[in-house]
Amino acid sequence: MAIVKQQDQGSTLLKMIRSMRLFSVVFLVIFVPVSALLVSLLGNYYLSALRDLALAIIIITGFVAENRNDKLNYFLVLTASLFILCSLGSYFVESGQASQWLRGVRFLAEPFLLFLSLYIYPLSGEKKIIYGTIFISALITICVAFVESLWPSLLAVSLNKASIGYLGTIHHAATLLRLQSSLAGPNALGLYLGVVITLSPLWRDIAKKWFPYVLVVLLLLLFATFSRSSFIGIVAGGSFFLFFARTSAGKSRKYISIALAIFVVAVAVLFIVKPQELIRAQSNDVRFQQYVRVWNEKSQIGLFGQGAGSAGPVSQYRLDGEGGNFTENTYLDVFEAVGLVGLISLVSFWLGLLVELVKRKNIVFISAASAVFFILVSGIFINYYTGQAAIWLSLLFAGLILGYYGQSTNEYI
Repeated sequence: MAIVKQQDQGSTLLKMIRSMRLFSVVFLVIFVPVSALLVSLLGNYYLSALRDLALAIIIITGFVAENRNDKLNYFLVLTASLFILCSLGSYFVESGQASQWLRGVRFLAEPFLLFLSLYIYPLSGEKKIIYGTIFISALITICVAFVESLWPSLLAVSLNKASIGYLGTIHHAATLLRLQSSLAGPNALGLYLGVVITLSPLWRDIAKKWFPYVLVVLLLLLFATFSRSSFIGIVAGGSFFLFFARTSAGKSRKYISIALAIFVVAVAVLFIVKPQELIRAQSNDVRFQQYVRVWNEKSQIGLFGQGAGSAGPVSQYRLDGEGGNFTENTYLDVFEAVGLVGLISLVSFWLGLLVELVKRKNIVFISAASAVFFILVSGIFINYYTGQAAIWLSLLFAGLILGYYGQSTNEYI
């Protein structure tokens, strides 16, 4: 009897730990898209540390309570690990304070730690809870965006307007208002919506008959960001999905085809009627100047870069007060921050992940691959670490499905 009781207690504890891990993943899906808004409203940058806490719980509980995936793709594990090590090792070349380096590591490495944890120690529990959470999170974003379109100064409300992360700027593309909803700027919203849209086949059954309408609304919101990088990315990601899921997508393919066609027509009309809203010559000039600067400084950057906190969005408002560099190109920013070794490991990981997902013909894997392709293409024109939500969500789901269903090509999560 005592042995049976101990087994029952152990089983109960195991279930509690796994439930805590599932809750932490759900929390991340909801919190990351709204964290920028909460930081701005409450005027406390360190509120974002809740994301770090959730990640720590996911890693620790996975190691303690989950079974290890015995069919890993070690190329993905090694390239992701190398990129993380390059980010950590950049401490020795970082010229600023340790706090700025740590902030850079949080931006660069943490999404890949999340992927590795979910991939190596697959999540137990009901996966459709997470799909429903994506849908709910998207609805929250929609509601905030609609309010913002009517009341642009909504995000200017804050308990501390001098704090890091204050969202008081009202963004415009020439004469048109750009929406940012709960994200850290229009580009961040565009990237997040792109990932949600490319993952839409996963939450189609939850949206039920409202799926086509929600999909169109999400694309309209994406259009209202006037984020050119996200425009290019969603056409690339959507086309990728339509090509690879042509035999497995069912009605999702029809809905996505129609919605994507409407989106392309809308962008074409905008370009004809108001070309300056898309061309934005001044922004292009600034980016080109940054590209030239990185090229001229390539010998100084070298194999190991100038430090995790030295380039990209994380360097715009440095904790140490020094100047930062932001090319708005993910790969150039990563090169500048962690060097050629870090850049090669990052690109190798993304390409390896894309191949690993695509070689399975199931719609779940194709949806995740489409989100990855969206991220890859968008990253050429904007830094996909902007706002964080897009890269966190894409890697979360890639790790989730490869970990749990990595041994099968036929299961639908």
